[in-house]
Amino acid sequence: MGEGANQAMLDGVLLARALAGTADDPAAAIAAYESEMLDRAAAVGAESSRMEQMGLAPDAAERLAALFGRRAQAE
Repeated sequence: MGEGANQAMLDGVLLARALAGTADDPAAAIAAYESEMLDRAAAVGAESSRMEQMGLAPDAAERLAALFGRRAQAE
């Protein structure tokens, strides 16, 4: 769903911050970063899968219209 590049850029920033903040123990910094990254990636992957299923459903147009209608009303 177009999240790959966004996640890669975020990964770079978060890994750099983790390494800069724990320069004396890079292995610990990487382990902490990976733990957060895996949780975040799982959530993004689940949402991407949900959107893919919605887009491939026989009633995809109606589902997407309802989704965007709900989001517009919430704003």
